[in-house]
Amino acid sequence: MKINKKRFDIIISLLILIAALYFFVSEELVVKIPFAMERNVPEIAKSYIYVRFITLGIIFLSGAILITKVVTFQKNKSTDTVSIFNKEVSVTIIALTCYLLFMKYIGFYAASFALIVILLSVYRLKEKGQKPGKDMMTVKTIAFSVLFATILLIVLHILFTIILKVVIPEGII
Repeated sequence: MKINKKRFDIIISLLILIAALYFFVSEELVVKIPFAMERNVPEIAKSYIYVRFITLGIIFLSGAILITKVVTFQKNKSTDTVSIFNKEVSVTIIALTCYLLFMKYIGFYAASFALIVILLSVYRLKEKGQKPGKDMMTVKTIAFSVLFATILLIVLHILFTIILKVVIPEGII
């Protein structure tokens, strides 16, 4: 499916703006840390402040993109089109949806590992012009993705769990 590039930019920035507004006002998405853990922490350093700060930045940037695209939409009638649903986009949407749905059950690290391996493999194969199969390029790509995901998650674990003492979703399993 092809769509006008400017119209596509407007739709995407609008969707991001709506999602960011939802994250900003949602109380469920903010991790609730027990009062005892944040007792001696200044208000500005509490966990929900960071989430709100980031979403405000996203709201501002997506709003700026939306305004810019709407203002220039009528001025420059471009016929450039983009394909919005190819295989990579479909895999990304499915992988991100599964990531969000299953993180609660399998935990942050397992869900993130699967997401990184899947997306990195798909986009590296696309970049190299390969199709998924049993050839050596696919095996090397998946091995690289597993190695990269492992190293990245070890670094994230050390940084967030050990150094910063951030509560990471562990999952039920």
